[in-house]
Amino acid sequence: MAKILLSVEVSDSTIYRLTDKVGDKIKVIIDSPTTREEIVLEEAEILYVQVDGSMLLTREAGWKETKLGRVFKSSSLLPQSADRQWIRESEYVAHLGHHSEFEDLMSLLIDEP
Repeated sequence: MAKILLSVEVSDSTIYRLTDKVGDKIKVIIDSPTTREEIVLEEAEILYVQVDGSMLLTREAGWKETKLGRVFKSSSLLPQSADRQWIRESEYVAHLGHHSEFEDLMSLLIDEP
């Protein structure tokens, strides 16, 4: 696409190195506790916490489990039709690694300070 749109020749390895470097820097920002707002619930409000996992075949380590968590408040549920709702706002946590690290990441969202 860079060649077509910008007339610039870019190798696959350059793109990989660039995206890997940017990803590492963004991960530090995303995982920082200061970037997350505290979840404040009203008196009758419910906090929904959903988690799931899936096995992925990696090149280096064989099969590994990736885990995904989703957190949202009941006030984020909005009607779509008579028997369906949609979620206006939620926060996700994704992790490829040991379950204890995933639990720590989820705890940042759901545990009281």
